[in-house]
Amino acid sequence: VSAENDDTIAWKFLGYFMYVAIESFGSISVATFWSFCNASLDLESAKNNYGLIIAVAQIGAISGSTVATRVENIDGGIPTLFFMAGLIILLNMIIIKFY
Repeated sequence: VSAENDDTIAWKFLGYFMYVAIESFGSISVATFWSFCNASLDLESAKNNYGLIIAVAQIGAISGSTVATRVENIDGGIPTLFFMAGLIILLNMIIIKFY
């Protein structure tokens, strides 16, 4: 087994791990978000705000996928993208904590 083959195996393992982590987080975070919304909004607030929440979510989905497809133009590439995603996740936790 050559060193090059070991590096390839390590990168494949990292890719599989990140795929599982991202897919798991995506499923859990959506359910957690809507659970939080349902627990913290009354019926009238929900009627007034759910449309805005959905609109902002769609804008976020479009911008996120655009950034992901143009990752080669970002200084630092994929590691910078993961760092930015981590900061956004941390920011979400801080917002929820102090909400």
